[in-house]
Amino acid sequence: MKNKIYQMVTDQIIEQLEQVNASDYNTPWFCVGHSPINLRGTAYRGINHVLLSHSGFSSNIWATFKQWGEHDCKIRSGAFALRGVPKNWLSPSRL
Repeated sequence: MKNKIYQMVTDQIIEQLEQVNASDYNTPWFCVGHSPINLRGTAYRGINHVLLSHSGFSSNIWATFKQWGEHDCKIRSGAFALRGVPKNWLSPSRL
């Protein structure tokens, strides 16, 4: 499990870096005013901030399928999910 998460994060960061044009480089994963937040308005931190903020979507609001359903939001057919890293994944008790 641990190696899968490391590989997923590494692959996603490499993919994002390959999409950056060196001539107009800025730090795209730290855009002011577009930090990813959840439905409660809490900002994501750590690696999830990096993974979600440069996803290419115009909205910065993220939730699980279940959370969208609880807010009576409809999910479009064919929509897909992005993976995040669980908050307690790297806690001292798991090391």
